[in-house]
Parts: sequence; structure tokens; C-alpha cells
Amino acid sequence: SYGAGGGGGGGGADTTFGTGGRGANGYIYIEWGGSNGGGGTAGEIVKKVVTNFDGDTSKRIMKIRIGRGGGITGSTGDDDPDLFETSSLGTNGDGGETSIGILSGGKTVIHKAKGGKMGNNGNIDAGDHGVEMKIPNDFSDEYKEYVQGNMSIISGQAASDDYGGIGGYLACIFNTKDEDGNAVCAASVKSNDGAKGEAGPMRPGCGGTSILSPLYEGICNVTNPSASAKGNNGTFGGGGGGGAVLNKTGGQGGNGGNGFVILEYKSTRLD
Repeated sequence: SYGAGGGGGGGGADTTFGTGGRGANGYIYIEWGGSNGGGGTAGEIVKKVVTNFDGDTSKRIMKIRIGRGGGITGSTGDDDPDLFETSSLGTNGDGGETSIGILSGGKTVIHKAKGGKMGNNGNIDAGDHGVEMKIPNDFSDEYKEYVQGNMSIISGQAASDDYGGIGGYLACIFNTKDEDGNAVCAASVKSNDGAKGEAGPMRPGCGGTSILSPLYEGICNVTNPSASAKGNNGTFGGGGGGGAVLNKTGGQGGNGGNGFVILEYKSTRLD
């Protein structure tokens, strides 16, 4: 059966021999391909102006909690349950929430930004590839209005036959002005107080691949040195890459990059 040859004819006396068995029909073996995952989304961006704090400035406290990509929220320093009582951990692989809180003169101000959605896993079952992942529904209307009106947001891309989708990201993370005073959108931010270093740019994770190619080189973050089903991680708030299917194994979607906070401050004094 299944393409095997028939049995041989039996021996016999004189010139009489048995008839050999008929070979089975041939067959074709088809291995149906799996589904590569789409890329995750960038995290929420919230821009706030905080003014009119009264009281003793020496008792003014600012606490920042950075949401980590991939569903874990971490922070430096001691957590204050009163300040962050409504903060939540990331869930199901989504990025954690980033929070900033200011205590001054009996006044408390808290602002938060949600983490992005994780990239889809590669799935060995046949089906449609992961679709484009746009702005998550639970992001605030304020975020959507601000980002769509002032920044270039790139959705998490859909997967292809050979690649998981790259994660979502913002081509610009900060509004500033050039030397002529014209408004410009910067992909990275340099400190203006003499400190070294630069924040940004936001880079999404490249998707997992079944073939090697420099297709996304310079756009998304690649950490795997060879073809790998696992999606790559985003950096600086970028979405994770979608997983792919390689050697009958579905790869996990990449983590989003950690959250970040940019502080721009002015000090005013009335004589």
C-alpha cells in the first residue's frame, strides 16, 4: 500500500509459477505551511504639561516607573503604594505601564502610558498570516489625536510567507525646533544640560525568518545571527517582531522595548 511494490510470485512445479502481487498506487506527500505572526504595536505616548506647584520645593518628589517590554513592569527605587496604587503589570506578553508621579505641597499628579501589544507567535497550523496591528483600542483618545496629528506612527506590519511582521514604532518621538525656529520632529533626543548620551531612536523588532535577508536592515532591530523562528525584540518602546514558522516549529513573538520618559523643564521666578 501507499506506493509499495507488490509481493513476488510464488515458486511452482514444472513451468507453473505464482503471479506477483500488484504494486499500490503512487502518492504525493504535501506538508502544509504554517502562519507567520504580525508585528506588535508601539506603546502609548502621553504628553503632559505640569505647572503651578506650591509649597516647599525641597519636599517636591518625582517618581518614575518604567514599564518593561514583554509584560513585566519594573522600577528603580522604592515603590510607593499611595503613588502607584492603580499601576498594573503588563499581561499576556504586552508591555508594562509607564508611570510618572509628582508630589508637591499637598498636590499629587500622576500620568500613565500603556505598553504596546506583543507580536503574534508563529503558528504551525495552516491559516492566514498575521495581519497589520494598528493602534490598540484601549489607548486613550488623547494619545490617538496627539500622535496622529504630530508624529509619524508606523503600524505593526503584517507577516509575509518568509517573515514575521516587524513591530510598530514612531518615526518621531519629540517635537522641537531647528536653528531657524521651525517646528521639527526628532527621532531621538539629546540632553541640553551637558550630559552625554542620546535617547532614541525607537526601533521595532524584526520578525522571525525562514530565510536570511537584509530586507529590514537599518529599520528594525535584529538580534538573531541566523534564520530563526523567534521574533526579535523592539528597543526604546518599539513593538516586538512577529514569530515565524521554521522546521515545523512556530516561533514566539518578540518583546516590545522598555518604556521611556522624556522630561523637559523650565524654572520661573517672580521678583
